[in-house]
Amino acid sequence: MKTKKTAIVCDWLTVNGGAEKVLQLLLEMFPGAEIFTLFDILNPDERQWLKQTKVTTSKSVLLRRFPNRYRWFLPTMPFWIEQFDLSDYDLVISCSHAVAKGVITHPHQTHLAYIYSPMRYAWDLQFEHFERGDFGRGIKGWLIKRWLHRFRIWDAVSFLRPDQVVASSHFIAKRINKVANLKSPVIYPPVYPLNAEQAVEVEGLPAHFYVIASRLVPYKNIDKVIQAFCQLPERNLVIIGEGPLKNAYQKMAPANVTFLGYLPKPQMIFTLQKAQACIHMAVEDFGIAPLEAQSLGVPVIAYERGALQETIIGIGTSEKPTGVHFQQNTPASLADAIHQFETYQQQIGIRKTDCIANSQRFCVENFRDRFMKVLERTFNDD
Repeated sequence: MKTKKTAIVCDWLTVNGGAEKVLQLLLEMFPGAEIFTLFDILNPDERQWLKQTKVTTSKSVLLRRFPNRYRWFLPTMPFWIEQFDLSDYDLVISCSHAVAKGVITHPHQTHLAYIYSPMRYAWDLQFEHFERGDFGRGIKGWLIKRWLHRFRIWDAVSFLRPDQVVASSHFIAKRINKVANLKSPVIYPPVYPLNAEQAVEVEGLPAHFYVIASRLVPYKNIDKVIQAFCQLPERNLVIIGEGPLKNAYQKMAPANVTFLGYLPKPQMIFTLQKAQACIHMAVEDFGIAPLEAQSLGVPVIAYERGALQETIIGIGTSEKPTGVHFQQNTPASLADAIHQFETYQQQIGIRKTDCIANSQRFCVENFRDRFMKVLERTFNDD
């Protein structure tokens, strides 16, 4: 493929997470590419991977002045993403979980959109957000419902703008098809394996325990995991992570639940290695953390909905399982899955090598190879 002048568009730069690892790899694949994003508030110690990359942000005065309150200004984002003039670029790659795919391109350009998810809280998850009161109630809630109605129209139409839409998992491909009646190929995000040799000991861990490594936010359903361990007082749970619900979770947790808060990567690796299994109860678009645990040989007990149904190989589905799926998003269903896992471990056992091999399906090389093949095919179709 001839060298193309490339623009990479993302929704925003706020934290150095999984989406930013995809951006980092794309910058390696397309040297000289420039980034366009609505706003950029990455801390200096989190942006080394950007190196000398030019980052262009929107001209929104509100986003510039109040970037930490960006959720207040979601209604303006479709407008501002359309204001980027990308006419000087041959190739536009958008990485989107909100509005980035809606940039306007010209007939002479190729636009490939890599979709982490259609905006969740505008579509199938809006009912959960309203039920929890995340959008407020009364007149505020009504106004947000009205805006979401208008946004869904824009969002569905914006899926028609790229030359090729690519989904981050089959689960997301189904969501895209439901939203825009559009079939899309799947390219899983790259998973960088954790290095067991970097482990640093953490003192005070229980002798035998299960582990969660997650942000403490509502959709991760950590409260239900804690409730399951209320029913399992002879088993221990260790929770790694911070978040707005930490205090609430600590108040409801029994004595067999330990909170470690944020851990640097070496201590997190040590804790994961010592765990009997990693537990994940969220409906994930992809889910990097469970696969990072698998890269250390750790089995995963996961809710059988979302992309974890694709990435974790459940007992009974293969001769080389890497975990257990449970079908109901309830504490009782999780408790049953833990019993099933322990019975299987006593009788047969999930092999560490199988977990590691499973995580390698999502390696950087596979992402790079599949992305370039889809891009080449898109160029040829143009």
